[in-house]
Amino acid sequence: MSSDVSGGVDSATIAFTLNKMIPDFSILHAESSATANSDTKWATFIAKNLGRELKKFDSIEITEKRFAIEEGYINGIIPSFPLLWADSEGYLKSVITYQEGKKHPTHFLGIGGDELFTPMPSNPWSIVRQENLGGLLYALKYSLIMRRPFFSCLLDLLDNRGYLETMTKK
Repeated sequence: MSSDVSGGVDSATIAFTLNKMIPDFSILHAESSATANSDTKWATFIAKNLGRELKKFDSIEITEKRFAIEEGYINGIIPSFPLLWADSEGYLKSVITYQEGKKHPTHFLGIGGDELFTPMPSNPWSIVRQENLGGLLYALKYSLIMRRPFFSCLLDLLDNRGYLETMTKK
């Protein structure tokens, strides 16, 4: 068995619960390449507190598959709905590789509250600004990945409202 420890409360809760129930499980963590991100510090603290080794993987920024539509799906399995965490796909491949050869591989994800149900309403706008992307080709790729109508995705990408404004208006 293994469990994510991102450094947040949700994954820490899972790890502490598993620690009480299962004598031998692994704690996995995807490091951040951002120096301002303190998740690795917290994940290390949690692992040390539990008396377990922290297995670190490359950062999600390095292993991301964001909007790479030519990329194959994990284990060749096409999902029945769009992947919400395209950035996490590389990390999940690392987890699958880590679990290979184990008798009953089971992994617990600590999913954050903001990503639990759907992408954030301002996610398309943030991605466009963060990646400095634009153009109709990008909107088409986004539409294909999200499996939503092109025009609807284009409106999402042109929407320049911030998260707070989006949440208060919807």
